[in-house]
Amino acid sequence: MLLLVFTGINQLEAHSDNDMYDGLYGNRFAINDHMSVYADNNIQQFTIVRRPFSSNALTNMISYSNIYRDSRLNSSNIYIHNIATGAKLNNNNSVVAFIAETMDHKSYLIVMWIPITSSDPNEINFVELSTNNIVKQNVLGIDSDSAHIYVVQLASTLYYDVNSKINRTYHNVGFWDPHQFMIGEALAVTNDQRLFLLAYRQGKYELRPASSRFYLCLYTVDLSNVSKPISMDPFEWTMTFPVAYLSENREYAALSLDLNEESDMLIAGIASMNSVVIFSIKDRSKPPSVFNNHTLLQKNVLFGRSVALLNNDTYAVLAYATSTLPWSSSQIQFYSLDINSNPKPIFVFPNNQQPLPVSTRLQSLYRIIKFLSWDSNNIGLLLDPFKILLLPASPPGYCSSLNNTHENYMTFSVYKPRPCIPGTYKHTSGLGPCFICPTHSKNNGSSAINCERCFATNTSRCFPGAINEIDTVELTNHDQGNPYPISPESTQFDDLLLQNILRLPTTTKECLLLSPVFWACIIILVCLVFFLISKLIVPCFKHVNGQTILKNIFVRVDLIGEGQYWLGGLISTSLFVLIIFSCKFSISFMNLYPYEQSSILERISTTCDSSLVNAKFSSSLQLISLHKHQEEKPIFRLLEQQSISLYVQFISTAFTCDDLQIQQMRDHELSTPLGNSNCSANNSILQVSTTFLPQHFVTTEFELNGPHFVGGLRVCLSAPSVSTENEKYTAKQMDFCQFLFVDNQTIASKQKIYIKLIKIINRTASITSEDDDVIYSGLWLPTLMSGALTDELLFTQKGEHYRYLPMKTSLIVDISESEFFVKNTQEPIARTYEIIFNTILFSMLCLDLLGLLFIVFKMAIRPLISLARKRFRSKRTNLASSAIQRVDSQLHAYQY
Repeated sequence: MLLLVFTGINQLEAHSDNDMYDGLYGNRFAINDHMSVYADNNIQQFTIVRRPFSSNALTNMISYSNIYRDSRLNSSNIYIHNIATGAKLNNNNSVVAFIAETMDHKSYLIVMWIPITSSDPNEINFVELSTNNIVKQNVLGIDSDSAHIYVVQLASTLYYDVNSKINRTYHNVGFWDPHQFMIGEALAVTNDQRLFLLAYRQGKYELRPASSRFYLCLYTVDLSNVSKPISMDPFEWTMTFPVAYLSENREYAALSLDLNEESDMLIAGIASMNSVVIFSIKDRSKPPSVFNNHTLLQKNVLFGRSVALLNNDTYAVLAYATSTLPWSSSQIQFYSLDINSNPKPIFVFPNNQQPLPVSTRLQSLYRIIKFLSWDSNNIGLLLDPFKILLLPASPPGYCSSLNNTHENYMTFSVYKPRPCIPGTYKHTSGLGPCFICPTHSKNNGSSAINCERCFATNTSRCFPGAINEIDTVELTNHDQGNPYPISPESTQFDDLLLQNILRLPTTTKECLLLSPVFWACIIILVCLVFFLISKLIVPCFKHVNGQTILKNIFVRVDLIGEGQYWLGGLISTSLFVLIIFSCKFSISFMNLYPYEQSSILERISTTCDSSLVNAKFSSSLQLISLHKHQEEKPIFRLLEQQSISLYVQFISTAFTCDDLQIQQMRDHELSTPLGNSNCSANNSILQVSTTFLPQHFVTTEFELNGPHFVGGLRVCLSAPSVSTENEKYTAKQMDFCQFLFVDNQTIASKQKIYIKLIKIINRTASITSEDDDVIYSGLWLPTLMSGALTDELLFTQKGEHYRYLPMKTSLIVDISESEFFVKNTQEPIARTYEIIFNTILFSMLCLDLLGLLFIVFKMAIRPLISLARKRFRSKRTNLASSAIQRVDSQLHAYQY
């Protein structure tokens, strides 16, 4: 059966050396804290770096020929397929094992001992592997103590004891699988010699080998007793793969395996299924048990092509086909081992605090091929185009980052711990970035292990990622979009005069004292009091006729009865009061125009009515493209020439002016740098200002480069007041500010704000005559609109790690002018001559009305009163005479 399957498997030999670079058929890169080694088959050379994470790293290049020169390898060139090294030293030596293939297709396990003080090997051993073996299918493994080496081939498994240099070979059928042929893909080894192999096992046999199918299995073998290996039941996935799939889709067929002996966990990555499975290996007597299963819903991501278990209860997975722009076309995602946690990454690499080097000479992005991790939680990465990155775990308060993100043309780049940026913290050691300080906390960069609590006040605020408290007293919103006044219900001066003269308000004492009716009543009351006093008291003095004096006074001021009645004088006196108040009202009403020049105090002092104005208003919305009247053109020109300044404040941010780039967006997606701008930074507020003249259709991009956050935005527009022709035409000062923020969130990394400028034209007519000069004033009224201010939805649905991906924060301010303008017209309710004329008419009307009332009283009421008095007197006379007669009759009867 094995020979029949070889026909299909041999298709795997048809790959070039370039295909092998990405590590599909092995790993030519190995690393630990003491040494890193890379094999370059193109130039037949090893690159060995001793102490790669230290500042005094030692690099050495060793030619392949120096390795096999004194050996029995009879070949001009060799090809390295796999390299492995243990995490720990073995007798102060780093043990490096690799599988080499000669030109005559013989394969060897080569073991090198490299002293800790040197980069040259002091001992090399060769072990010939099985003949007729497909070398590319060999799987190499070594334990972390560098004591045991294993090579899984198609037909057999080689065990090599590093200390005794003894090797032993086991047939795979019976050692791994009791019955079926299998192809090993990934091998993990514990220090107590437990072997875990992730492999494709042959399924049902077909007459045509190409139609054979393979199952994915995890095998476990206990080799603590090399003489009696113990094979355990394999864990098998239900998904099957045809043999053609293994040969034609090697990227998707790649498997990965890693273990962590401290946590007794094993992780398997299956790229074709976009899945990783985590096993528990605590029980040594049983095969691994499933602890957790993590599968991505996205297709063709190749999630799981490389995996690692870290010591801080996290695991790392390579998403081979997930881009992380602008650095890489792949990314490493880090997850929590907590089975109840949300299956979203805690963070990813690369990120904005840990970017990949940027190269201008590359035509494409870097791609992460593989990554390795070991006991110290450090990580080594292999990139394509070829580059090796070393990412050490950083202590609390630090983040491992590159000192220079630009390409340095070096084969190796080592990240160094750097303090967390302001506004972030990191309280544990690890590989990831520093995390944003939550709301109501801050970090100014002095100590990044924990964020400090903010001092809460009514006028200060701490945004997420705060450096310090922000005083919000001066961060207010203000604009000039006040509502245009509404015309009063009555726009006739006659009605207003009658309403305000003849009404008697009783709301407040002050309003009552302003009422003309009240004072007329007071005058009448005072006169009546004096009249009663003269009637009751003055007669006691015989030489003074008080009634006569008062009557003479009232008779002389009698305008109604023409000096005939003292009562007419009394009423005429109150009429004088009403006429005086009407004149006062008319003069005050005349001064209540225009509306903007009259204060509320003036309106209230007139009639105790703050809504009283001598103005009527009208508004209309008109197309800006319409032809303008000749007298309106200057105000439009004045507004077009007005210089408008844009102010943008980035609130609660660590960005500085050095991080800022301003450019004006042009047509065809082109842009030009904007030079006429000013920038200042103070108290974690970055303020930028620029002026636009004369155009009002401008799109400006503010680009902040760096990993920092922005808590809020404040956008302001201002323009100075300009007037011409003795202030007949005035472009008013513009003062607009709007503060944009969302509680407990930072501003989105890509934000666009639309500002629409609307012309407001105010036409104010003259109060003296319609032919007099009309005053025009204009104002730009901005309206601001924006999309979602934050990326909260993105973080909620896809993960908080997206917060640490953008390398820049971009704000685009799009300023444009509306297609319409608003025309407001203000005219007086009554002009000067109209007020004078109506006041005179009102006075005459009052006299006529009172005269009419007096005539009615004289001709109708007074005769009725006289008639009633006569009848009353005659009746009293009759009663008196009757009484006298009765008395006389009684007296007469008494006499007799």
